[in-house]
Amino acid sequence: MAEEEVGWGRVNETNLREMMSLHVAYSDLLRRTTYIARVQASNLLSHILKTMEQAIAGRAVPGALGKPSDRVVVIVGHDTNLSNVSAMLGLHPRDNIHLGGI
Repeated sequence: MAEEEVGWGRVNETNLREMMSLHVAYSDLLRRTTYIARVQASNLLSHILKTMEQAIAGRAVPGALGKPSDRVVVIVGHDTNLSNVSAMLGLHPRDNIHLGGI
């Protein structure tokens, strides 16, 4: 789109970058603050851990996802979930780590 058509002609590269930096700061504060991330991610991480324990043990573990015989378990989440989990694991998008394999 032409620059004058984006944001009613008020958005350009400079102020878009400023808005994005505010969005990143907001997201980090709301999703990656230790207390918030712990509250939001602890249940999911508990299930992930129990699922890994179940896969290693080859027997049912309460709270695990799937069955002991499952070869693959797929967990789908929103960017909020990924932010919370990555914060709890000490990972950051700047580390260029793809969390799709969790």
